[in-house]
Order: sequence, then structure tokens, then C-alpha cells
Amino acid sequence: MTLTEVLAYLKGASSKDLLEISSDLNAFLTNWAAELDIATWIMFVVGLVAVFAVGLFGYKLVKLLTALLAGYAGYFIGAEIYHAVIKVQFEKCPEWVVYITGGIIAAMFLFLGFVKFSYVLFALSAFGGYSVVYYYLDGNLLLALGGAFLAGILMITLVRSSVILVTSFGCGLLSVSFLSGLLPKVEAFCLEIDNWTAVGLAVLMFFIFATFQFVTNRRRTEYIE
Repeated sequence: MTLTEVLAYLKGASSKDLLEISSDLNAFLTNWAAELDIATWIMFVVGLVAVFAVGLFGYKLVKLLTALLAGYAGYFIGAEIYHAVIKVQFEKCPEWVVYITGGIIAAMFLFLGFVKFSYVLFALSAFGGYSVVYYYLDGNLLLALGGAFLAGILMITLVRSSVILVTSFGCGLLSVSFLSGLLPKVEAFCLEIDNWTAVGLAVLMFFIFATFQFVTNRRRTEYIE
């Protein structure tokens, strides 16, 4: 998935609830497995491993995760620069140069994402706060902007608690969503608003992840050293 496709999806994400987004992610993994010509269950197993890793160790991995996200964005920004600028100015420039420009920008962004991870956290939290408020308050732009600012501030002032709660909640939801993709015939894992078994399991996983992270990350300060 290119950065352009990601941005196009994010542009419409504020009009979707969390269950729709998790369903879209399942569909993405299914399509990706088909493109790579591998069994779908392998993709969902890998997804579950990643979800449990982040759910249990999200706070410890936060710098790595923000760096990888920044590096991912950097690579596709470099690719866009190649196609929009370099290829236009130098028509005979070989296609493999895109990997060089993408790699250079990715390395820069990855470094900045690791060193200045709080900026990435602020941007992600602001977008999340904007999307949630915009969706649940019927598109009120002013309140959505307020929600974005509040979410961003809370994330960078209460880093430990915010990261633990966000990663635990997201991974609790995705763990059940990926289980439904892995075992589509098991109705108990079908994550729908009226399926209380699946919703209850997601809530249970959230509490398990959050409890584990709070217990294993006891600090007097909220800041990440």
C-alpha cells in the first residue's frame, strides 16, 4: 500500500467507526495474502503475533514503532519525490533510483521518528482525537479540532498511561478481529456491535494487555527515558 493510498484511506477514516476500520484491515490482509500468493491464515497468524507483541510490550516498543511509522512514510515520500521531480527532470533516470531516494528519506525519517518520537505520537494522537470526535459528534469541525488538540496534549504529557491504554485498546480489538479472520466460521469471534461475546472478548483482552503493561512498567514519571 502506497502513501497516497494510505492518505486516501485516512481521509475517509473519520467517517467510519472502529469496527468498520478493523473489518477493512482484515480485508487488506486477505487481499495482501492473495497478492503475495500465500495462505490467508499465515497472514492472520503473523498479524496476531504482532498484535500480542504490541499489546503486551507497546510502551517498551513505542520508540521503535514510531520510528518504523516515520520510516514507512519517509520511504513513500521519497518515492513520490522521484516520480514528481527527478523522473520529470531526468527522463532517462533508471527506475531503481526510486529505491535510493526512498531509502534515503526513509532513513532520515526513521532516525527523526526515533529521536523525536513525541512529535509522531502527537500527530497520531491528534488525528485519532479528530477522527473520533468528528465521527461521534456528527461532523462538528470545531469540536473535532478541539478533540485533536486535547488528544495530542494528553499523549505527550501522559505518555506512559496514554501509550499503554491506546495500544491495549487497539490490540484488544484487533486480536478478536484477526481471530475472526483466522477462524471465519466461529461466530463468537465475529466482531459486530450486537455480538456481545466478541465485544466482551475484546474488552477482556484490553484489560489483560493494560494490566500487564502497567504492572511491568511501574514508573514515577510519565515520560519515556
